[in-house]
Amino acid sequence: MSVGDYVCFITRDNEEYEVIDSIGVLSAKYVDLTIGEKNWNDPDFELIVEFESVFVLENKLRLTFKREKLNSILPSVPNRIFHNGYEMFRQWILNERITRTKLGPKLIEEEELIQIIKNHCGGTYLKVRNDGSLVIKENKSELEIAQVDLNSLVEDLFDKLNQKEIELPNSANVITRKREEGDGKKSLSSKSNKSEREVNLLSKKNQKLLGLMGEEYVFNLLNERNVELFAELGIKNPDDILSVEWDNDNYKEDTANFIDKSLGHDIRVITKCKTFKLEIKTSFNNAGYYFISRNELKEMAIYAEDYYVIKVNYLSNLIRGKAPTVILENFPLANIIENLNRVKSMEVFI
Repeated sequence: MSVGDYVCFITRDNEEYEVIDSIGVLSAKYVDLTIGEKNWNDPDFELIVEFESVFVLENKLRLTFKREKLNSILPSVPNRIFHNGYEMFRQWILNERITRTKLGPKLIEEEELIQIIKNHCGGTYLKVRNDGSLVIKENKSELEIAQVDLNSLVEDLFDKLNQKEIELPNSANVITRKREEGDGKKSLSSKSNKSEREVNLLSKKNQKLLGLMGEEYVFNLLNERNVELFAELGIKNPDDILSVEWDNDNYKEDTANFIDKSLGHDIRVITKCKTFKLEIKTSFNNAGYYFISRNELKEMAIYAEDYYVIKVNYLSNLIRGKAPTVILENFPLANIIENLNRVKSMEVFI
C-alpha cells in the first residue's frame, strides 16, 4: 500500500455479504510511536496512514466473483479483469494476462474503474471533523521535510544517471547469506529493532524509480562480469554465461508511463548449465527489510537454489562515487509456507 493508492473499505451488509462501503485515496504513510500512544494508548499502533479524501458509497457494492451479477453495474468493465476467486472476495486484475505468470497492457485504468463504481453507487465525500477526534500529530513538519528531501534525492540520482553525470561502478560490496534448513523460520519471526526500520517516505513513483535504478546497477555488474558477484552465484568461468536478460532495460525511455514488466524475478543469468533467477530489492540507504510477493515466492519454490534475492543497500553511495552494498540471499523461504496462494506479500528482515 503506497501513497496515491486507492483503498476500498470493506464491511458486511445485513445478509452478511462483503461490500465496498467507501473508497479512499492514501495521502501519507509513516511510522510514529508517539501518535499511537497519544490516540490509542498503545505504542504498537505505530503505522499511521492518512487519506486525502474518502468517498462513502450510498449504495454499497456487493462483492462477488460471478460476472453476470455485476453486468448491470459495471457494463463498461472488460470481462477479462474478473478472475474466479472466493464468493465473499473480489479481485480485479486490471492488466491483460499474456501468460500464466506475465501481465501485459492495462485493460482498464484504476481511476476509470473507481469512477464507474462511484457513478453507479452514488455517495458523498466524508467531511473532515474539526474537533478533538482528529489524530494528534507531532513533528509532522519534520516528517514532511524528510519526505521532500528523500524524494528529491532519489529524483536527483535518476537525473544524474540518465544524463550520464554519474557512471555506474563496476565494483560492489558483496555479502552472501545462504541459510541452512530451519533458519528461514527464524528470519520470518525475528524483527529488527524499530529504530532501525527506515520510514517509508518515498512517493509511489519514486519507489518504482528507486527499484529500477537498483535493477540497473545489478544488471551493469553482471554485464561487466563482476568477479565477486559471479563467484557468489557459483559461476567460476564467465565464458559459461550465454546471456544476461533484464525485463525492464528500457525504463528510461518513458519513466512516467513505464509498466514494470517483471513478474516473479527481474533478471535472468543464462549459463551453459542452468538459468539463475534474480529478484532485486533496493533501499536508498538501508531499510533493514524488504517485501517479497506471492509471485516471487512461487518462483523461489520452483527454482530453489537457482533463485536469489539480491538486496541493494545504500544506492545513495552512487552520488558520492562509491559502490552500494549488495546482499545475496539464497534460502528456501517458500518451502516453509504451507500455502503460497494465501500470501499476498510479506516482509523479510535482514
